[in-house]
Amino acid sequence: MEDSMAGRQKARAAASAKASGMHKRLRVVGRRRGRGDRSSNDLEQCVELVAMAILALSLFPAGSAYGEREFLAAYKDPTVSRHEVMGDVILLASLPVLSRDLTLVGVKGRQGKLPVIDGQSRYTGINLTDPARGEWRVTLTNLEFRNLRSNDLSGGAAVYVQVRTRLQIDGCVFRGNKAVIGGGGAITVDEESSYRITNCLFDGNQAQGRGGAFVPYTDAGGVINRTTFKNNYANERGGAISVNPGELRIDRCTFQGNKENGGGGGGAVDCFDGTCIVYNTLFSRNVAKGKGGGLNAIESDVGGGSLCRGNTFSGNKAAADARSNNVYVQVADDTEPVFKFCDRTAPADTLINAPPGSVVLNDCGYC
Repeated sequence: MEDSMAGRQKARAAASAKASGMHKRLRVVGRRRGRGDRSSNDLEQCVELVAMAILALSLFPAGSAYGEREFLAAYKDPTVSRHEVMGDVILLASLPVLSRDLTLVGVKGRQGKLPVIDGQSRYTGINLTDPARGEWRVTLTNLEFRNLRSNDLSGGAAVYVQVRTRLQIDGCVFRGNKAVIGGGGAITVDEESSYRITNCLFDGNQAQGRGGAFVPYTDAGGVINRTTFKNNYANERGGAISVNPGELRIDRCTFQGNKENGGGGGGAVDCFDGTCIVYNTLFSRNVAKGKGGGLNAIESDVGGGSLCRGNTFSGNKAAADARSNNVYVQVADDTEPVFKFCDRTAPADTLINAPPGSVVLNDCGYC
């Protein structure tokens, strides 16, 4: 079942035509009141303002009357598999558990404004915790998730995935979301789920645990592409992202001004027994209380990773050891290659604490 916009579009066109016709008729009336008459001129100006106001109202986005009630009606309806979010949604309660495949597509307003799902710093967003089926498929496009809040240890204030799911997010904004107890200020993905995040912005999200913006706890792994993480904060580790376990590929992203304040490391990205493979990405002005101002990779018994070509590090800081302002790599006891640098040299301000042979240069094998 899909929403239709045809009726709304016809209504807008009719209203616009009506406003234009009214403007012409009222101008004639104003002129009949007498040429050169000041009161007539004033009346004509008033008529023009009224007609312009009517025309502006007729051109409002079709979702101007759309709100929480319309959104929830579709969100709760088991027959709806795709829904167009036509305007802002101010939540008055946390969203109910989602137990089906669903695609949510935001209809952009003037100047490309995204519809906002706002939790008012009180309520939780999308929650997939029902294991009724083998795998769910959820797609989110052109939406802003703002001021959502999780009081659960698992975190994920905007999106929490506990059951096996294929999650795709494109063109979305996650701003000001907060995990009060756990990790993943905006998103937490668990239980063998796969994910793909593209063309998104994570701005000002916070987690009391790890991963200020995003925490994947899944072996299935995922990809983040052309996405910006800025000003996110974690109280433990991974100012923007904390990976454990699984593989995360990061390509053409930007990490700017993120911070971890617990000493776990990774001002921007933390890979703790996870695998992080990073390409063409900018790390700028991220701060770690621990090591690895930009990237922190610690492999105790599983995981690995690679810094592929095209990455840039600038202005990152690691309070625990300035030698790791940009990158910190720690490997427990492997003698086989675990972490690889594609370039012939590691980035400046990289600290490696690993047995011989476990970290190698000039090797693009994982890339």
